[in-house]
Amino acid sequence: MKKFLYLLLGSIFGLLLSFLAHAIIEIPVILIMVSDFEKYSFGLSWPQLMLVHIIFTISLSLAGLFFGLWLGFRWWRHIYIDKK
Repeated sequence: MKKFLYLLLGSIFGLLLSFLAHAIIEIPVILIMVSDFEKYSFGLSWPQLMLVHIIFTISLSLAGLFFGLWLGFRWWRHIYIDKK
């Protein structure tokens, strides 16, 4: 039960970190693109940019989830297996 809790809380922490990173990256990019879309859109249309956004969001969320799982396993091992 404790191990499950470590993994669950680590996963939630990783997802929260990925959401924070997403916001830190996305807000300035949107502000720059809205200021001059023709210059900063790299020749992509809004639907193409939304596809890039969806792919980026999913990959960042998965990276956060895997980081959280790794963190949960690492701390479980550090606290309960490798205690010296």
